[in-house]
Amino acid sequence: LKLLEAARDGARQHAGDLRLRLGESRRIGRLNVEDDIDRLAAATGRLIDVDPLRWRDNAAVTVVVAAENYPAAPRTGDPIDGLTDEGDTVDAGEGTAYVLHAGTALDDDGVLVSAGGRVLSVVGTGPTLEQARHRAYAAVGRIELAGSHHRTDIARRAIDGEVSVPG
Repeated sequence: LKLLEAARDGARQHAGDLRLRLGESRRIGRLNVEDDIDRLAAATGRLIDVDPLRWRDNAAVTVVVAAENYPAAPRTGDPIDGLTDEGDTVDAGEGTAYVLHAGTALDDDGVLVSAGGRVLSVVGTGPTLEQARHRAYAAVGRIELAGSHHRTDIARRAIDGEVSVPG
């Protein structure tokens, strides 16, 4: 809703990307703000007025980076390093992974620090689920956050054919 308010105030010219996280589904869609801001009209009840969204055919895998001692009493205030200067991507070696901030903040010196239990969601994409998974984990490996941890099995069962992925 803040983005919709900003658009009404003339921020429509913003040429960046908007990352959407839909509930706990962890499905990610990238929309170009300049071209697709009207599609966000669904949040205002005007869904019928906009064209259908077009999703990419690529696969996406999201790995959550959690703070030390999560879920009990997550430690906060630890510096986070390894992100681009903009803070929304990580070099994944053979491509880029996108980063969604959840439990982050800037400290008094402007340093990005942990501020909650689920600190970052790192999204790798690629033409296959295996490549998307590889990019996500390569990017997670480049993020520095003292004491952080993450699951190592995300998308493994789908790649191994133990579960099916719709689409």
